[in-house]
Amino acid sequence: MQIVAEHAAFTIPQDGYQSLPLTVTRVDYNGPIELALVGAPEGVKLEPTTIPEATNSIICKLSAPQSVPRGLYSFTIA
Repeated sequence: MQIVAEHAAFTIPQDGYQSLPLTVTRVDYNGPIELALVGAPEGVKLEPTTIPEATNSIICKLSAPQSVPRGLYSFTIA
């Protein structure tokens, strides 16, 4: 299975969000896929956190509250 984000780099405004389309290439698995942010600053959220069964594309929302300090961050979706 492979999950690919449409954007490799983007800006999430403080107290705002950025849409993030994801595409899944499934091999021998058609069930739901749980997603998690790895290495993201505290407070940054990914929604939804599950790609439903038999779904091959989804638009997620990455949001950052005002409390997240401005800066450049690298993180992954696993």
